[in-house]
Formats: sequence, structure tokens, C-alpha cells
Amino acid sequence: MADANALMMAMMEPPAGMEDEFNDWYDYEHLPERIAVPGFVAGHRWRCLTGHPKWLATYFLRHVGVLHEPAYVKVGYDNASPWTKRVTSRTIGRLRVVGERIGAAPRTAFDPAVTGRLLAARYPVADAAAEARVLATLEETGAAMDEKPDLRIFRGVEASTGNVWVLAGFSGAISMGRLTRHFGYVAGIGAAHFNVYMPHWKTEG
Repeated sequence: MADANALMMAMMEPPAGMEDEFNDWYDYEHLPERIAVPGFVAGHRWRCLTGHPKWLATYFLRHVGVLHEPAYVKVGYDNASPWTKRVTSRTIGRLRVVGERIGAAPRTAFDPAVTGRLLAARYPVADAAAEARVLATLEETGAAMDEKPDLRIFRGVEASTGNVWVLAGFSGAISMGRLTRHFGYVAGIGAAHFNVYMPHWKTEG
């Protein structure tokens, strides 16, 4: 599998009465269409347990430039399918995040088969020095926990500049208290986004 040096996350939820169509669109058109694009290493969907919006898709990329290459432009942006335009025009809380990998974490995607919970947290940083402190503290925090999280850390690009995002994967359920204690404040910076997810095809537990 190719190295994953970048990340695109899409967060959104459908309005009441549209969830079945939303999931059909995501599972049978949108996700397969994206992960078929050269440079997309993996793509998975997650259901939010704590936070908002309800649905998250994570796409691991070879590099951020993949999103500007012809193969992606052909299916993205103004060239999105009619179904994509219909569904996304009705979604709530839509947020797209693009980031480039920083730190020493593996250059691989998460495996939902062994990831029971996923924390996505965002830390607004003012400058490179603050980013370095947040990165170092996140890596130290992960190493110090009894249940070592599977960490991926990214620097926001495009509209997300000035943010450090961490994705922390755990094998099973983990209390919000523990997550807040370890990840709520990092290097003196409070998390501005703090959602907990599970793979959408799994049952609670």
C-alpha cells in the first residue's frame, strides 16, 4: 500500500427523512468513486457517538496535490455527479478538512476492522512554535497512555490553515473522561473540535 502523507475529512449529516438515501449515496456511489481515484490510498466512513455532525468520511491520500490532479477534478468540484449535488446541497454542518501529515506516526490509513473508536480533535495554533509544541505533546500523550492510541497528526491546509488535527484510534470503547483528560487541552491549547466516532457498519459496543 502506498504511503499516506495527507488526509481529507468530510463531515456532514442529512436532514430528517433523508438518511437512507444519504447512506446509499455514500456507500454505493461517493466513497467508491473517491477511492478509485489514483492517489487515494484508503477511504472509510464513521458514525459520530459524541459531537456533531453525525457522519465522517476519512480519505488518506499520497499527498495533498492529489485533490488538484485531473483524475480527481473529473469527479469532484463542479464535475460532481447529479446525485452528489442533490445530496450535498441538503446536508447539514458540512465541513471539509484537508491536512498534510506531520510527526512520526505511521504513513498508513486506519483499519476499521481493528479500530472500535476514533477521536478527531482540532487545535488552533497561532504559529509554527505552537504547532511544534502541540505535535510533541500529542506524541508524548499517546506514548504515555495505558492503551496506546493509533495516532495520525495533520497540519491543516487550504481553509484549515492554522490548525493541527489529531485522529486517535482505539480498539474499543473509551470513556469521554479519559479522552478529555488526555486530549482536551494539549500544550495549553483547548480542542476546538472534539468528536468521537465508530465505524458506521459496526454495532454499539
